[in-house]
Amino acid sequence: MMCGRVEQTMEGRTLTDDQSADRPGPSSKWKRLSSRPLARGPVHLDEDLVELPNGHQAVYHVLRARGFSCICPVTSDGRVALVRQYRYALQRVTVELPSGAIEEGETPAEAAERELLEEAGLVSDQWAHLGTFWTMPGRGDERAHLYLASNVAPSTRASVRDDEIEVVLVPIDEALRGAESVRDALCLRLAGDFGRPSSNG
Repeated sequence: MMCGRVEQTMEGRTLTDDQSADRPGPSSKWKRLSSRPLARGPVHLDEDLVELPNGHQAVYHVLRARGFSCICPVTSDGRVALVRQYRYALQRVTVELPSGAIEEGETPAEAAERELLEEAGLVSDQWAHLGTFWTMPGRGDERAHLYLASNVAPSTRASVRDDEIEVVLVPIDEALRGAESVRDALCLRLAGDFGRPSSNG
């Protein structure tokens, strides 16, 4: 099951799962006057008319999404399970960590379990939440949720994995060197550091 509280240090303050750095501040002086939907799907695109703190008005195009979960699955012998798959938007095959959008009604943790099963055919009973970040705060509200799944093993359920996705097992250092996205690099780095004694302690 999902477990573990993540602590992050920011400017000398300690943040936990039930705290957030994005407290009300200057944003309370921004007023959304109207919002017009431009596109609807897994990701929504809205055109917002906003009154700025100086009284001027501006138009913002904002991407809104439920976010996604990304998993670093580690086997009992310390290898990372990556997935090789075709990415239409990039028009190429990538090798990356399992990840996917959070579906309606799901928690980020539930999405992580589902995506690990669907993309890699793997399960785990040892989970740790590594952290959360905004993917592009200047353009949208999407958040990425990073997880470590330890001692992963093949699922006993039949035909749960996408047949077009190939699972590749590599050492974590090799996976980090080959990471092609900030998301994967951050998740792999945090997973590699998980459980290590702090240099400050």
